[in-house]
Amino acid sequence: DSQLSELFDGVTEAQSARRVAPDAWSAREVLAHLIHSERGWQAWMADLVNGQEASYDDWGNNLQTRIEATLDAFPTSGELLEELRRLNAETAAFVSHLPDTFVQERKASYWRMAYQLLEPPHHLRTHMEQMREAIGAA
Repeated sequence: DSQLSELFDGVTEAQSARRVAPDAWSAREVLAHLIHSERGWQAWMADLVNGQEASYDDWGNNLQTRIEATLDAFPTSGELLEELRRLNAETAAFVSHLPDTFVQERKASYWRMAYQLLEPPHHLRTHMEQMREAIGAA
């Protein structure tokens, strides 16, 4: 959260909305993607706890329509950052409220969740660099 806040400190809305190339995301679009990712993690975690583990062949594509809808719902960088902060806090709270039955009786699923949650934040780091480049180009 602090690194994201620092990255957007003093950045105008126009700068955060600028793309470095027509097929590249702006910093705001990256924030929308991170929001979608966090929501996806929460849905996946709920599926694990409910014993409804889906099978996936791959990660889905990033749907630009969804990005644009999120930008409409959260029209400023500050609002996007705040939504992402809330979702991160919600994910942490989700973990703190895991039922004992899940932790004690479904250890393989619990281990898989813990492994994913404790993995280094490569996804965020990659996108932090992408946002730095977009903001720097603006």
